[in-house]
Amino acid sequence: MFKDYKTRGYNLESAKANETRLNNLILLIAISYTLNSFEGQKNKNKNKRV
Repeated sequence: MFKDYKTRGYNLESAKANETRLNNLILLIAISYTLNSFEGQKNKNKNKRV
C-alpha cells in the first residue's frame, strides 16, 4: 500500500491538496483498499470450497 501512495500509484505528493483534503483522501483510499482486500479474501475462500 505504501508504493500506491507514492509516485507509482496515487502520486499524493503532487496532489497539492491542503492538509484536510489530503487527510480525507488518504482515509478514503485506506477504506477502499481495506474493503477490496476483504472482498478479495472472501472470493478466495469461496473458490477454495468449490
